Amino acid sequence: MIQRIQTLYLLGSSLLLLPLWFLPWMERASEDPSPIISVTATVLTLLAVIANIVAVFRFADRERQYQITKAALTVLVALLAVQLGVLFTLGGIGSYLLDEAISPASTFLAIVLNAFAVRAIRSDIEKVRSMDRIR
Repeated sequence: MIQRIQTLYLLGSSLLLLPLWFLPWMERASEDPSPIISVTATVLTLLAVIANIVAVFRFADRERQYQITKAALTVLVALLAVQLGVLFTLGGIGSYLLDEAISPASTFLAIVLNAFAVRAIRSDIEKVRSMDRIR
């Protein structure tokens, strides 16, 4: 399980997403008059973390792991869109928003790690298929 690189990518992505609940961005999202923003952000973050952890434990079924990781990647892109929307509505871009910009940067790094995991899983699938053809 740990010997495969995609496991490290998925765990790294999950570890990058866990502190999002404690960063100032979540406070700004909860200050919005509409509670849907903070609920959406919380649900998307939770879905991405759970999908990554489930994908780690689906190492024996590469096809399913590939599907789960691609779904987590889609959820992460939606989370980044919500985060950027909140960040841009805080009043422009400047050095005063540096604390709030940590969350989208962390989510972007999680997206990159998930993309690397998708690529590694696809590579494993192709290797298994080529070995099946040789047999």
